Amino acid sequence: MTGTLVLYVNDPGLVPEHFPAWGEVRVLADPVLDFPAHSLWLDEHGLAIVGPGLRKPFRLREAQVTRRLKGRGELLRACGVKKQAPGLRVADLFGGFGIDSAVLALAGCEVHMSEKSPLIRMMAIDLFDRLGIEVDTRHEDARSLLSAAEADVIYLDPMFPEGRSTALPGLTAQMLRELADSGASFDAADWIPDALEHAPRVVLKRRAGDPWHERPDFEIRGRSVRFDVYVRTGR
Repeated sequence: MTGTLVLYVNDPGLVPEHFPAWGEVRVLADPVLDFPAHSLWLDEHGLAIVGPGLRKPFRLREAQVTRRLKGRGELLRACGVKKQAPGLRVADLFGGFGIDSAVLALAGCEVHMSEKSPLIRMMAIDLFDRLGIEVDTRHEDARSLLSAAEADVIYLDPMFPEGRSTALPGLTAQMLRELADSGASFDAADWIPDALEHAPRVVLKRRAGDPWHERPDFEIRGRSVRFDVYVRTGR
């Protein structure tokens, strides 16, 4: 997404301290859904996205995080999270709306997340605030975070390529695909070796039926996704 980051509010007193100084704040009594570009709307219910194609403001829900935390825990197992040993350092390079980062943080990890889109990043920060967790959320591209990463785990969750299925993904995934920069494709061959230079474990999230980049050291499968785990050896 390009252009100015615009935040519409019904009460100027609601503007959060972390809203960037270069962004623009406008006051409206009610959200307007037919903006020509996606923008942020903030009211007493929290932060939302308004704009083209939306019949009502799009909001992230805490249940999207807590449901994954109470589920089978594929992400946590892939990252090696153990209840008796909290504090695992995880760098989430393709943070998106921050749902997986939030799951990791609630499980006791020290999470560093990068997200290039300022609008998506603001939605993630709002979600973290409502959950009462701290995530180091950086407005930068994934390569910048990787180059500076000192982590136990590098987590790679790039945008899935377009599938052959005609079924639409969930609304959150649809919104993320629409807002995120889709100009650069993800090539695991370029990322996994570099990531293993910065952490002893790399976790790559893929659709369950996607082919391997190369055979991982092990994998953990969910119903619709899988986590390919690569472990650094020889050091």
